[in-house]
This record gives sequence, C-alpha cells and structure tokens, in this order.
Amino acid sequence: MNISSFDDDIQQVLSMLLGLKEKVLEYFFNQSYRTYYKSKNDPVTEADNYVNDVIISFITKNFPNDTVISEELAGHIKQGGSKRTWILDPIDGTKEFVDKNPEFCISLGLYDIENGHLGFLYNPANNFLVFNDCNGVRYCLDRTNNFKQIDQLGFLNENTICVSRNEFNSGGFDKLITVLTPRYNIKPIGSIAYKLGLIVAKVYPLTISLRPKNIWDVAAGLAIFSHDTSLLYTSLSFEQIDFNDNLDKMPATIAGDKAIIKSLQELFPSGIES
Repeated sequence: MNISSFDDDIQQVLSMLLGLKEKVLEYFFNQSYRTYYKSKNDPVTEADNYVNDVIISFITKNFPNDTVISEELAGHIKQGGSKRTWILDPIDGTKEFVDKNPEFCISLGLYDIENGHLGFLYNPANNFLVFNDCNGVRYCLDRTNNFKQIDQLGFLNENTICVSRNEFNSGGFDKLITVLTPRYNIKPIGSIAYKLGLIVAKVYPLTISLRPKNIWDVAAGLAIFSHDTSLLYTSLSFEQIDFNDNLDKMPATIAGDKAIIKSLQELFPSGIES
C-alpha cells in the first residue's frame, strides 16, 4: 500500500512525519547541536524544538480548531474550539537521542471521541513507523517504504518483556527479574513511546515501566491500544487506564498483551512494587 491508500487527514500526517526524517537524522548524527536541561536528567535539544515547531505549525495550519498538547509547548497546551486534541511528544527518549542510541520516538496521538482516536509512532533512525486508521486497523512502514497491515498472529519475541533502560540500569528491576526470568526474557529499551510502538508492531508483547509518565509520552500508544481488546494499558496494580486528553500524570505502567498481563496478575496479586 502507498500513502494515497489512506484518508486525506492520515495522508497529510504521514507525509509530514516522513518529511522530518532527513533533518532529525542530521541532528542525530551531528555532535554540535545545542542541548539544555529543563531539570536534572531532562534534556531538550534543537531536534526536539525543530520537530515540535514543524508539527505544531502543521496542526495549526491544517486543523486550526483543534487543541494541541505538547511537552515542548509553552504552558503545554494551545487551546482550540473543537473536541479534538492532538497530544505530542516531539522526541520521546531525548536522553537516548543525545547518547546516539536509536531508541527514541516521535509520538503523536489524536483524541477524537467522535471519529476514533489515532496514534502515530515514528522512529526515523530505525525507519520504524506504526499507526492506525479510524477503524482501528494498524499499519507499519515496510522495507520498501510502503505500508502494510500489521499481522495479528502472535508476537515475534513472545517471551520477552521490554523494560525501561534507565530503570533497568539503575537496579529498579533487580527484584522483579528473579521472579520473571524463569518465564520471560527481559530486554531494556529506551523510549516508552518506542516500546509501545514495538508492541503495536507485534515485536514484543509487553512493557513494564516503574515510574510515572506524562500523557504526551504515551498518548499515541494509548490511542492505538484503544481499538484493540487484546491489548491493555494498566497501572502496576493492574487497574486499566483508558485514553483521555487530560494533563494528569500517568501512573507507572504495565502495557501490552492482555493474556500476559493476566498471568502477571496471578504472579503479583497485590500488584508490582515500583
């Protein structure tokens, strides 16, 4: 399938996202861009600001009545008059980006209760893009740079749980590993948005994150999850979380295949400790 196979709105978003690739990779491989810190361990680069500006301008031009929420937007919100809300993280996994680790992701979700939520997760370094249409059908970018529907049969690495690389390296998963490793392999990966995309693409079945997230970190993944009853997004105490457009902090999470989450609930009936 080529890009013209999709509705006009999705075509426009896909074209805009794919058009970011060259400049983002120029930043990624360049050592001279400016980086500053909003707080300790929370970097922002020129690449974050570039992606933010392009996407906000795109939404403002093409969907002027829509509200926009973005990590890098002043006050985090640009209020519109419609019921639709775009939720953006220009680069989720900026620390990975700065470290030249290609486990980052552009995350763009659309909260649209009337027509269906949309999610777009794009990693230009790995030529990885997953998204859904208004009917909930999921697609990915293939090796020929065309689009194909994602196969719903099983996961490529069905016994692997991906976890936060930072949390893993800091010892956050040391206790959990002793319980999980007899049954599952543990794979540290950077961005939470990228991990959710890998679940959507059927690469890994589950991710666990021990720290709270912001809505922009997970909105695109939640939008895609909202169309699939086989996928769940829960707190560490296994309370299901649905996609919404509020600015509340999202709790630490278990996300992915419902059957595996149910099996974890049997292992940890009181929930997983963060």
